[in-house]
Amino acid sequence: MKQVNLILSCLFLLGSISIFAQTGAPAAGMPSEPGKCYARCLIQDQYETVTEQILVKDATTRVEIVPGSTETLSEQVLASEGSSTLSVVPATFETVTEQVLKSDGASSVNITPATFETVTEQVLASDGSNELRVIPATFETVSEQILKSDGSSSVN
Repeated sequence: MKQVNLILSCLFLLGSISIFAQTGAPAAGMPSEPGKCYARCLIQDQYETVTEQILVKDATTRVEIVPGSTETLSEQVLASEGSSTLSVVPATFETVTEQVLKSDGASSVNITPATFETVTEQVLASDGSNELRVIPATFETVSEQILKSDGSSSVN
């Protein structure tokens, strides 16, 4: 029985506190409490739809190391260009010794034998000439490694 009395007392106490805590509504425009400069107002609930961007996951970076790739290429490289050489061949001279008849023997009363004289002169054996020779181009096959792409890093 004591428990029932205790429970009822507690209920009575709570009920009386809630009744005294609610005071009557003051007149419109009047302060809710004397000496205060504000009034209690009843304002309808206001709702607003707001669109926000929320960060779901932080940005991340990923580093990938891609090794450089090489490729062996064979190509023909011009080692020397075809060319023409113009060479000057100097004239050649020879010494020729000949006997030239200075005067014919004449028929006269006086028979004068023909006189001969030795004359030394230089005679052109061949003219100086220019010789045009065509030298064909020479090619070599050169194999070399060319870097096709550098090693690169990709940051995502």
